[in-house]
Amino acid sequence: MIHLNIRLEIEDGAWPDLAGAPHGELERVATLKGGLQSGATSVTLVGRLDDGQPVVIETSLKVFLAAAVAVRARHGEEIGP
Repeated sequence: MIHLNIRLEIEDGAWPDLAGAPHGELERVATLKGGLQSGATSVTLVGRLDDGQPVVIETSLKVFLAAAVAVRARHGEEIGP
């Protein structure tokens, strides 16, 4: 099972274990039906670090959408209906 820590409000220093970690930008999002071993749909996020190195992150559609629902509930007014 994939576990995800969702923090809807953070301040600088909220994740001390990530101090000094490289940063980058999200470039692509894709889904793959049956992409997980369980047969569930996966969501793949592709980003690029500031040094140009690509990073690929995969999670389940269920976890991705749970995070999206939580973020929209907290910040939905910023994107409208």
